[in-house]
Amino acid sequence: MTGRLLIVDARADTLRARLGAESPSLEIVTAASPAEAMGRLDGVAAIMGFGYSFTDKMFQMLPALEWLQFLSSGTDRLAGFASLSPRTVVTSC
Repeated sequence: MTGRLLIVDARADTLRARLGAESPSLEIVTAASPAEAMGRLDGVAAIMGFGYSFTDKMFQMLPALEWLQFLSSGTDRLAGFASLSPRTVVTSC
């Protein structure tokens, strides 16, 4: 991955601390909500969050998104994201 990781969740700062301890060179930015995340998309290569953390507008702004990590087992919301690139790797817990 060649960019920043954006974590979108009310507990994003906790996740950043845990991930940052394991990967100190990884640049991690956080947002408590999708609305807050919209102002932090610059340089983002990966997004992590629950399904409600993502919006199609985010994917319109990130056509080269490399990785999307769902923090839940279901990815049903993908059907509503017309702007998500087919090249984006999607994983879930």
